[in-house]
Amino acid sequence: MERVVRLLALVTLLSLLVVGCGKDTVSNPGGGTGVAGQGSTEGGDAGTQADAGGTEGTGGTGSTSVAAGDEEPSGGTAVSSGGTGGTPKAGAGEVVLRYDLKKGQKYSYELKTVMDMMGQSVTMVTDFVTSVVDVKGDKFTVEYKFGEAKVTASDPQMKSLFEQQMAAMKGTTVTAEIDRRGQMTNLKGARAQMLQGMGGASGFGFVFPEKALKVGDSWTHTMDLPGMAGSEPLKMNFKLTGVARNVATLAGSGTHTMDMSPPGGQQQQGGSMSMKSTVATTTKVDVTTGMITESSGTFTTTMSGGGMGGQAQTVVVTMKRK
Repeated sequence: MERVVRLLALVTLLSLLVVGCGKDTVSNPGGGTGVAGQGSTEGGDAGTQADAGGTEGTGGTGSTSVAAGDEEPSGGTAVSSGGTGGTPKAGAGEVVLRYDLKKGQKYSYELKTVMDMMGQSVTMVTDFVTSVVDVKGDKFTVEYKFGEAKVTASDPQMKSLFEQQMAAMKGTTVTAEIDRRGQMTNLKGARAQMLQGMGGASGFGFVFPEKALKVGDSWTHTMDLPGMAGSEPLKMNFKLTGVARNVATLAGSGTHTMDMSPPGGQQQQGGSMSMKSTVATTTKVDVTTGMITESSGTFTTTMSGGGMGGQAQTVVVTMKRK
């Protein structure tokens, strides 16, 4: 049972990364790679915004020429790495995605995860709050605080094990600095090391492409996962599919593989294992603030070896403003 819980938890973490991709190395459509902060293009995440009083905040002015309700031209091009200069100007029919935050703003999220794996059904609903605690120039200091989680499961023992794991997260905080593109540095707190091993941001913020975008433009994000032994990089493709009423819609798709076999010379109950996954996401971004209004992702995983039988398992994650 504990092994099943471990696998469910692993897939859940991966699905959260998909709904909210963190900073990392990015491959551009031309085939090269760039490091976050050095002219790379990146994407993906989920979040929503509220002001300090608990209602949705308006934030500052966004770097976009898209008026409310405007329809973008069809087609588009692949977005490649750019230079390290300032924020580009949005041309006709273009949008520039950037964070524009103010001290005191709070962003409250409800996160729902539904898992159906190996004959077990688990649903977790939790919340966390992102607070902007300081702003210095183009740098924002943010704090992430985890709330209480509610767990329902088809198996009472599994429910208890998940509740124990989630209870350990309740009340913990992580602080970090992000720039206008969302590049995250200086993670601090009890869970900071875990987040760094899982890609850096893990569902809290994402790095925007450097260039202005038109509907149809796409970019590739490749995230290393140093905290997950045997994991290949998580590869995601993103496309701007629409802009209306200052909300940009991003579609994402990708694949992930992971060798879960024990190290050489070690034995593990059930033998070696591997995991292959496909991903599909939809994310809506408030272009005036850079915060996301809602996001959803479906993570379909096939595990082989270890008695898993090669059956497809699914995890569906949704995140929205409370």
